[in-house]
Amino acid sequence: QNVTVRVVVNADGSVASASAQNDPGFGFAAAAEACARRESFSPARDDSGQPVRATTPAMRVRFRR
Repeated sequence: QNVTVRVVVNADGSVASASAQNDPGFGFAAAAEACARRESFSPARDDSGQPVRATTPAMRVRFRR
């Protein structure tokens, strides 16, 4: 199964929130959101190079057996 997730990343690289854009059922969306929340990211930067809070592009989380 594939789940598309968008993540709001704080200026320090921590995850503020994660939300699945699709839900194939059977708990895959919740698992993809939990996976994204465990990660740390490089923050976005503004024009002056300062880290800022931002939302990632859609990312695909792929589940395989």
